[in-house]
Amino acid sequence: MAGCRMVVVALLAISLAYLTAVDAVAVMSVDFGSEFIKVAIVKPGVPMEIALNKESRRKTPNILSMRDGERLFGDPAMNTGIRFPKFAFRFLLHLMGQRIDSAAVEQYRTRFPQHKLVADDVRGTVCIEYSDSEVYCVEELVAMMLNNSRETASTFAEQPVKDCVIAVPAYFTQAQRQAMLYSAQLVGLNVLQLLNSHAAVALNYGVFRRNSFNATEQNIMFFDMGSSGTSAAIVSYQTAKVKELGFSETIPQLTVRAVGFDRTLGGLEMDLRLRDHLADIFDSQKKAPESVRKSPRAMAKLLKEANRVKQVLSANVDHFAQIEGLLPDIDFRAKVSREEFEKMCADVFARVQTPVEQALKAAEMDAADIEQVIIVGGGSRVPKVQQLIMEVVKKTELGKSVNSDEAAALGASYAAAGLSKAFRIKKFGVRDVSFFPMEVAFDRQTEDGGTKHVRRVLYNRNNLSPQKKIMTFNKFHDDFEFALDYGDLSHLSKEQAAEHGPLNITRVSVSGVGDVFRKHDKENIEPKGIKAHFNLDSGNVIALDHIEALFERAPAPENNTEKGSAFSDIVGGISSFFSSKGESEEKKKAEAEGDGESSKSESTADQTKGDSGEKGESAKPESEGTDPLNATASGNTTDTNSTANATTTKKKAPQPVMLKERLAFTVVHQDIVPASDKVANASRQRLVEMTERDIEKALLEAAKNTLEAYIFDMQDRMYSDEYTQASEEEERTTVTAALSAASDWLYEDGDGADRKAYDEKLTGLKKAAKSIVARVGEHQNRPQLVQGLRSLLNSSRYFVHSARNYTKPAPGYVDSLYTKVEVDTLEKLANETETWLNETEVKQSELKLSADPVLTGNDIKDKATALDRELYYLGNKAKYFVPTKKKVNTTKSGSKNATVNGTAGNTTNATSEEAPTSGTEPPTSDSEEFVPPTVESPTEAPKKKPKRKTADAEESEETLALPDGDDQGDSKDDHQEL
Repeated sequence: MAGCRMVVVALLAISLAYLTAVDAVAVMSVDFGSEFIKVAIVKPGVPMEIALNKESRRKTPNILSMRDGERLFGDPAMNTGIRFPKFAFRFLLHLMGQRIDSAAVEQYRTRFPQHKLVADDVRGTVCIEYSDSEVYCVEELVAMMLNNSRETASTFAEQPVKDCVIAVPAYFTQAQRQAMLYSAQLVGLNVLQLLNSHAAVALNYGVFRRNSFNATEQNIMFFDMGSSGTSAAIVSYQTAKVKELGFSETIPQLTVRAVGFDRTLGGLEMDLRLRDHLADIFDSQKKAPESVRKSPRAMAKLLKEANRVKQVLSANVDHFAQIEGLLPDIDFRAKVSREEFEKMCADVFARVQTPVEQALKAAEMDAADIEQVIIVGGGSRVPKVQQLIMEVVKKTELGKSVNSDEAAALGASYAAAGLSKAFRIKKFGVRDVSFFPMEVAFDRQTEDGGTKHVRRVLYNRNNLSPQKKIMTFNKFHDDFEFALDYGDLSHLSKEQAAEHGPLNITRVSVSGVGDVFRKHDKENIEPKGIKAHFNLDSGNVIALDHIEALFERAPAPENNTEKGSAFSDIVGGISSFFSSKGESEEKKKAEAEGDGESSKSESTADQTKGDSGEKGESAKPESEGTDPLNATASGNTTDTNSTANATTTKKKAPQPVMLKERLAFTVVHQDIVPASDKVANASRQRLVEMTERDIEKALLEAAKNTLEAYIFDMQDRMYSDEYTQASEEEERTTVTAALSAASDWLYEDGDGADRKAYDEKLTGLKKAAKSIVARVGEHQNRPQLVQGLRSLLNSSRYFVHSARNYTKPAPGYVDSLYTKVEVDTLEKLANETETWLNETEVKQSELKLSADPVLTGNDIKDKATALDRELYYLGNKAKYFVPTKKKVNTTKSGSKNATVNGTAGNTTNATSEEAPTSGTEPPTSDSEEFVPPTVESPTEAPKKKPKRKTADAEESEETLALPDGDDQGDSKDDHQEL
């Protein structure tokens, strides 16, 4: 029975694997850089892998081209962009979430003058005029790039992908983050999180070193210089205890201490300066009558060559820049040295150390506190950049232990797996910071009838995220408004502040306040203020969850309380002494929030700016712990100590009841106005139509290529030996003429045909050559099929020979394994099949190769299937057959021998023990045992009978035991272990 046990275990493993594959859903991450896009996926069996694009490259150029109804992405779009720069769109990240009059848009116009930027009439955002009748907003173009990234991930994962995490720069404002989310929504992506790039890189670094962290902090700086921006983030690694679902565990976690950045410092700045240098050299050679700068195509070629030369100069002291046909019939070649390159980029290199200094200052650290500086990003490969970094951090070498191109995408994919319900990962805490402070501003009436403008800090700079906070308004009893704005940005330079954009985020109007206050205007009810609940999620996107008005209803007075009783005073004193400290603090906290006159309750950690004399409003975390990873469930719990103390007293003092009323509010965005539902639906429909056109065009090209490939292939085959022997001259002439006619149609009239016409042509050609192709296939496959059938016949004869021995019951048993009819049926079928095969082979050998065969592959397969079905039935019967033993009558006397039939000479030995009565129990070691036959190859037939097995061996085979939990691993879980 050991074989049966193995079969059951195998089926169990297959079923578990099938369930896991069906229930699992792959997730993806997108590192949406200015110049390149990197996509990573996580699926069962493939943890954290970069998805290859159609060109089998690990990163895709962030460029989109549209020309003559054809939409291209990546490298094909780059080639189109060189020839037709107007129809290729790149570096779109610079325009995300920007107003048409912003400094970033003006800089984009200067760098890429071939594009005509226009304003959205309603939102004031940036749109690109493709033609006189077509205008695309930036969010639509970015949505196309995201959809292409999803197609790359889905193709690589071999399943649809919808959930994703997008890595964005840390300096993205609220408007830019909302624009990225809007682009993802247009193509149906479910964004699990917007993750800052430095946090993604830090997560990727920490995941593979989780065992090296302990309670002692390790401070690492990540310097990331990409194509368009630079950031320096200081990250601390250590272990921390977290509590989830009532269980505490120690996990590694990273905490971002501070971030310094420069929005415009990157490799593109160097490329542009090198491009201008090459343009000056070409103009100085006076090979053309006018400046090369007047040709957008030539400038695009120079920019591409400048990027290549920059990469080569990172490893060489000089290199030649050369372009064939820079202008019509004019080539270009010039030598550039690393010294010249560093000189022309001197102003760029002067800004490299600034983000590092900003990060150190914000974190209140010195360079000596940083254990290691790790560089990522393409721009950090420039030797001069590395030299300047080592100087400012006072290090002799820089860390290069992470993949500078793929670290952010891989880290974001790990975060995506953690946020998905389809995977179970080893936890790694991430505590990021919000780089820009935010505050609430409102106007309030003073006692003398004037108006006072009040500003309260909601989130400070470097505030940990995610975090929820509550802003309390105690002086409003009617409808009011407040604004959510950016706070003090004095830490930014003048250029950075200009690049930041508008300082106003939203304006909120609260309605229904007066009605709620009038509803609760009673003697025993006291208002406790209006609370606005804000949520800063892990992607640093702020949202106003809800607004509510709080009222406290005083308890009803007790009439039977004995005042002045000395015993009551003693009991009350003891009860208050042993009462819960947390309960008393919560009471004080609630009273302080509602009073508005207590200065202690207003002095929160975040309230550092504003009118110090105002005590009516406060901003405080929603929970006492600001760390969501370390915070325990402190709210909505019952104090067990207080309950226990209450049982020791005669009566529990009545508690006031808090009443909450939700208030309606409207939000008006003041930075970038969101698109209306009508506009969003129109954009979605537009993108869907473009995708459908791309799919239809791809299918059309595939149908045309398939037809063309079939014509070429069949024209070559018709003159091969196999096809010549398997066909008559007339047949080949007919097929060849059809192929020639189809080829002429394809290159003359078929250029503008639809997919249906290509498919019809292909079907007609296949029908014309069907008989020839079928005969060739029969001749090629027949030898192998005949050999397989004869092998099956040999196995059947050997099985019949062995099964004859088991048509009678074995000694000591009442039934046999097989009946004579079953064995005869198999033998008859084998003989008939062999006779048919021999006769049909003779008939086939008498036919010409060009004649239709009489011994076809389908007939051979049918005969083999019938024979195999009989063998499977008999073999399966032997696997599960359990013979029934004869019942043996025994005596209970102490004698060892018993006389049978009264004859002294005819006696049998009987054991003194009682024989088993059940036919299913295993035989003893002295009894005969039934051994079922096995199917073996006739060439490996045994030369002697197999040995009888012992009773212990038989019992072990009949015992079916599934593997233990340790043998099954984690297959019983519905999650993927990373």
